[in-house]
Amino acid sequence: MVVKKKSGRRQASLPIGIAFGAGTSLLLALLGAALLAWLMNQERLPEENVGIAAAIVLLAASLLGSWLAAGKTKEKRLIVCMSSGLLFLLLLLSCTALFFGGQYQGLVRNALAILLGCGIPALLGLKGEGRKKSRLRKYASR
Repeated sequence: MVVKKKSGRRQASLPIGIAFGAGTSLLLALLGAALLAWLMNQERLPEENVGIAAAIVLLAASLLGSWLAAGKTKEKRLIVCMSSGLLFLLLLLSCTALFFGGQYQGLVRNALAILLGCGIPALLGLKGEGRKKSRLRKYASR
């Protein structure tokens, strides 16, 4: 009789994991935007550096969100991470269209930061078999 061992932690389905990762990314991006606003209010962040700081916040938010999504699903890491990042990007684009009338500024830089952020955990989780060591064969003496 075959007994299937249950792991200690349950894994979530792919859509739930992707939505969890995108939601986490969105929450972290909002917290990062609040932090940047506070830094600008305290005059610790110059106005010229806001674009770069926003790209760094988006990179960190997508990295953490896709990492958590991959940890929640525990399978198909590349698909989950990239889907979570794309959903996060689509959420940000829809918020821009809804609240700012579709004024897309710095779109390429921020999209590259998000895709790079969700690509890092996807590529770090890939496990290659590595190079197989060649054995020296010992032939029987004749």
